[in-house]
Amino acid sequence: MLVGTNLTLTRGGRHLLDAVSFAIEPGRITTFVGVSGAGKTSLLRCVAGLYRDYSGELELNGRAIRDLTVDTESTSVGFVFQNFNLFPHLTVLDNCALPLNLIK
Repeated sequence: MLVGTNLTLTRGGRHLLDAVSFAIEPGRITTFVGVSGAGKTSLLRCVAGLYRDYSGELELNGRAIRDLTVDTESTSVGFVFQNFNLFPHLTVLDNCALPLNLIK
């Protein structure tokens, strides 16, 4: 289960998340919908461990995301950027596998 409680994120003097809370059951497909600048990508970056300077709690299966090791997090959380920027000389599979091969 992924649970966020009172997540608040401020970067560059801008409030990106303001006391956001949610719970996502395992096996569920969930979407975050909102206008541009609402904080959807910022929230996902917190979940993926790319932003760690948030306040509040963010837990994956009862463990704080901040406390997960790189190995545990990389096998539990995935992130696909909005701008693909795939390497044209690699296949789609090779592009997807590249980060996994880099952190072995």
